[in-house]
Order: sequence, then structure tokens, then C-alpha cells
Amino acid sequence: YNEILYQYNKCMAQMRSATNLIRKRELYEMSMRYLTKLRVYCDLFYFKTKTEDELKEDDLDHEESFMASSKLQMLYEELLSKINDVPYKRIIVFSCFVSTLSVLEKIINELEPEIMTMQYVGSKTKKERDEIVAQFTKEDETRPMILFASLGAGSVGLNLTPCSTIFMMDTSMNPFDELQAINRVHRLTQKNKVNIYKFYMKNMIEENILLTHTQKIEQAKSNGLKM
Repeated sequence: YNEILYQYNKCMAQMRSATNLIRKRELYEMSMRYLTKLRVYCDLFYFKTKTEDELKEDDLDHEESFMASSKLQMLYEELLSKINDVPYKRIIVFSCFVSTLSVLEKIINELEPEIMTMQYVGSKTKKERDEIVAQFTKEDETRPMILFASLGAGSVGLNLTPCSTIFMMDTSMNPFDELQAINRVHRLTQKNKVNIYKFYMKNMIEENILLTHTQKIEQAKSNGLKM
């Protein structure tokens, strides 16, 4: 834990340094890269005992991170407690990062093989995505299913009823992307109560992003947006 906290704080310092350079109109992309890395750390929050030189970004994509990630552990426990009680045993997990979805899917496949999992991400063809949606929305309770969807690919143009349970794994920079994702389920044809569960790391970068969400939504409302 101490080592990952050290790496997180180091990355935070690098982002602040890059942010200062933005004021000089330099290195905007570098600042966003560090911000993205901080958000991935919030998802997986994983460390082995290694020297700094041995730490690699690839470690962030490894399923072993589950044992050290409080967010992944909580999601896993919540999925198991709810999967058999929700309509048609269907749950959607949204994340901004495909790497996070891949870790989650490996965990479920290894620990709960009776649960069918699918990934809805932009790298799949339109035909593959259409087949996934058709299978996931079939009103059939023979086998529980979890759809792991990237926020970019799964937040627009879909009708994901009869599912009515959503887990938001991380915090998007744009709150309206999250609202679009929720509206894939909270639609006029929805017959069930929709439950949304959002995960974020307290005292980390995600908490700051949530504050900007409130500001952006209030500003949009003041400009005439109806919600």
C-alpha cells in the first residue's frame, strides 16, 4: 500500500507540474496522460514489492490486482449479492477503461464460471456488438449475465432493457457521458426500477472530478438544460 501511494503521489506531482506548464500553453497532452493514469490507479490500486525501476504500466492490467484493489473487491461482492435478484439476472458494468473491464472479466470468469460475461467495446465490429446486445437483452433467466461496457462505446444508441442494474466503475471527466450511459437502461420502455451504483476512491483524484461534475451540471441547468 505504501508503495502504490508513493507512486500515486509521484504521478500527482508530475501532473501538477504539467498543469503549470499548461498556463504557458505547453504540454497539455502530458497533463492529460498523467490524469488518465491517476484514474486507472484509482480503479486497480495494485502493487507488488518491486523497486521503482521494475514497476511497469503493464502491471495495471493484471488480474492479480484484484487482491489489492478495494474497489474491485467491493464490485465483486456487490455483483454476487445482486446478480440473482435483479430482473432476468442481468447487470451492466460501465468503465472508462477497457483495461479495467478486462481485469474484471477475468476475475468473474475464473471465480464465477457459471456467470456469462461479455465485453461491449469499440474494438469489436458492429456485427459482434449487435450480437452481444441481442443476447444480453433476451428476456431469459436461464443464466446470469454481466455486460462489461466501455463508456465510449456503450453510452449512445443502445436500448439495454430489460436490464435495470448499472455499476459505474469509475468517474468520467464528462458527467453527461455517464448520464448517457445510464439512459441506455433508464428508458421509456423500462418496466423496472433502475438502480445505479457509482464507485469512486475517497481522497483521490476521482473525488475532485466529482466536484467538477456538480459544477458542470449546475452550469448546464442555468443555461436551460432540463434533467
